[in-house]
Amino acid sequence: MSLLGRLRAALGRDDASLLARARGDVRMGLGLNPPACLAPLNRAIAALERLPNTPEVALLLGRALRAKAQALTGKPARILRARSVAKLRAMIEQPRLSATDRAALWAALAQAWLPLPEDATDPDRRYRQLLRAEEAQTEALVIPSAASHLAMAEILLALCRSPLCPDGRRLAVSLRQHLHAARALAPDADERHTADALEADVLQLFPGLAAGDTP
Repeated sequence: MSLLGRLRAALGRDDASLLARARGDVRMGLGLNPPACLAPLNRAIAALERLPNTPEVALLLGRALRAKAQALTGKPARILRARSVAKLRAMIEQPRLSATDRAALWAALAQAWLPLPEDATDPDRRYRQLLRAEEAQTEALVIPSAASHLAMAEILLALCRSPLCPDGRRLAVSLRQHLHAARALAPDADERHTADALEADVLQLFPGLAAGDTP
């Protein structure tokens, strides 16, 4: 390591230190409500933008930008979401990614596409965002996990609730299939609770599914 590199490491400004702090700040920001989430997210974004572009950096930056967008409104929120989508898509298109990295990036892209709070007043835009999220989450399921199936179930539930959905019952059946798959993949306690809550929600929308349609 060069003298400059040793000095940067000693000051905590080397790439490894920046990445470690960014991980912690993204985790903190995702766990806080606005406006408290903004400070750690801003720190994470500033650090990640200084680091070499790796799959992990792109993943963390995409998540941080999207989380900050969720905390803002209007044009700033839309710009941040667009930056998140662009960052994640650019990394996904890289040719030499592992299947695990690519699936994680697709999952983050699905979350980035989810409607912003202000999209609630525009059913058409909200529906289009959900369709994009569904497409990305389908790619993420190349490597199945309880979390990835639950993420798809949440997207499908939102689509079922859209007034523009042409066949909510079909999606509801698919949703329950994803819940069945999630329960078969050793979910933790929080994931089991999420699966139960999603099933209760979809059965409230389509009560006939409880008796008539099984996964």
